[in-house]
Amino acid sequence: MSFSFISGGDEYMNLQGLINKNKAMFKSEKQAKFWISRIKRDINLKIKNAESHQERQFIKDPLPDPWNISVFGKQIPYGTYLIQANASTHFGKQYNQIQYAFVIDAQGIVAKYKRVNGKPAMKEFTADREIVSIKDILDAAFAERVRLNQLKIQELAEQGIIIPQDERVEVEGEIIDVKLSPSVYDRKRYEMTVECNGFLTTGTVPKKFHKIAEDHQMTVTDFIGATVTFVGKIHAGTYDVTFTYFSRPSKFKIDDDFLAMAILGKAF
Repeated sequence: MSFSFISGGDEYMNLQGLINKNKAMFKSEKQAKFWISRIKRDINLKIKNAESHQERQFIKDPLPDPWNISVFGKQIPYGTYLIQANASTHFGKQYNQIQYAFVIDAQGIVAKYKRVNGKPAMKEFTADREIVSIKDILDAAFAERVRLNQLKIQELAEQGIIIPQDERVEVEGEIIDVKLSPSVYDRKRYEMTVECNGFLTTGTVPKKFHKIAEDHQMTVTDFIGATVTFVGKIHAGTYDVTFTYFSRPSKFKIDDDFLAMAILGKAF
C-alpha cells in the first residue's frame, strides 16, 4: 500500500507529533507564538481577500467572520482555528482519500478529526481541558497597539505633525523607494513609498506616474528622490501610525525641477 500527502503534510507531521509525544500541547512558548503568528497571517489574508472581493463586486454587507469555522459538519469552538491536511492511499485498484482536521487553540490541539472517503474514522481526538482562545490573545495585542498608537498621535500633534487617519487628503513628499510588487491581478504592479511630514505612506504607483516615465523615456524607479503630490485616501498603519498606506491616488504630479534635471541628464 502506498500513502502520500496531497496538501498539508508538514503541518500534519508537526501537529500529530504533539498529540503522540506531548499530550497535544505546544512544547514551548516559542512554538505557541509561531502557530499564533501563522494563524494571525491566515486570518488577515482572509479579511483582505474578503475586502477585495466586496470592493470589486460593490458589496456593502458586513465582512464574514473569519473565526466562524466549521469542518465535517462540526462547528469548531469560537476563537480556535482549523489546520487541514489531505492524503491518499493506493492498494491495488483501491484508492482512498483521507482528510485530517486539527483544531488549535493558544496552548495546543483541542481536537483532531479524520475522514476516509468522506466517512468518519473510528479514532478521533478531543483534549480534556479548557480552551484558550487565540482570538482573545490577538484582540488584546491589537488593543494594546491601538493604545500606543493613540499616545504617539498625541505626541506628534504636540509637535505640530498631523497624520491623516483613514481620510482622503492631498499628499506631498519625497519618493524614497519604488519597487516591483506583483499582485494576483497585476504581475507588473509597482509600489512606491513617499516620505511626508512626519510619516511614510506606501501604495500602488498611479497609472499617470507610468505615463510620465514613458513620456520621458524613463522608468518609475528612476524617480527616487523626486518630490510628488497627489490626492489619496491615507489608511492608518496597524502597528505604527507613522507607517501608512494610500489607495486610489489621483491628481498625481512630479516636481518640475526634478523633471528638468532628468531631461538634462538624458541629454548627456
